[in-house]
Amino acid sequence: MKQRILTSLLIVAVVLPPLILGGWSMDLLMLFCIVAGSYEIVHCLSLPYRKSLIAGLILTMVLLSRTSPQMLGGGLAAALVVLFALAIFEKHTRLSDITLIFAMMTIFTMAVRSIITIYQVDSWMMMYVILATYCTDTGAYFCGVFFGRHKLIERISPKKTVEGAIGGWLCGMIISFVFAWQMLPSMSLPMALFASATLAVVGQIGDLAFSLIKRTVGIKDFGSFLPGHGGVLDRIDSLLFNLLYFALILALVV
Repeated sequence: MKQRILTSLLIVAVVLPPLILGGWSMDLLMLFCIVAGSYEIVHCLSLPYRKSLIAGLILTMVLLSRTSPQMLGGGLAAALVVLFALAIFEKHTRLSDITLIFAMMTIFTMAVRSIITIYQVDSWMMMYVILATYCTDTGAYFCGVFFGRHKLIERISPKKTVEGAIGGWLCGMIISFVFAWQMLPSMSLPMALFASATLAVVGQIGDLAFSLIKRTVGIKDFGSFLPGHGGVLDRIDSLLFNLLYFALILALVV
């Protein structure tokens, strides 16, 4: 636990300035997460010489995510054709592999667009999503350690408990709601309450979704870059889902 806490403090020290400042520092942070995440998702699959090609596809889509929706749509369609061509002409490429790669490619690119959308509305909203995500994650971890008795979904994540999930939901909802109430006057209280309550659920679904990927491909963590936490994807799994979800909320109400 000590190593996990120390790594968490280091992550906060590195990530907080770009989140506050935005601009090129935030672009670099996003680029690092996408590069690391692309490497980790491709590395966990049995795709020998095609790793660099697929990583290149993912990074290309990230660049296209900063262009027009038409270019993004066309890029995703082209990437899908390339991936199916690999599955058709290369016997060692499984359909499940290209399905996972395309899903991750879509999640990465839409997460980048979601960040751009959130910053255009209010830069502090990004901090709100971060708080909702990681207060839920931290609350779930500690409530699970100290109060966990009943397994949540053991076949996907053996260590997660019902008590941890409820505790994480309460922590994430309360802290993010208070932050929105004090720092985001553009958000009405009903919207802040709804968003805080649901972000704390969607983030945990994202965590479980990536746990399902790990169980399916037979790995414990996506990497070991962050001691006590695993890989970069192990740290941003919940955030990726919450970014997509909160961008949808903004699209509906702003």
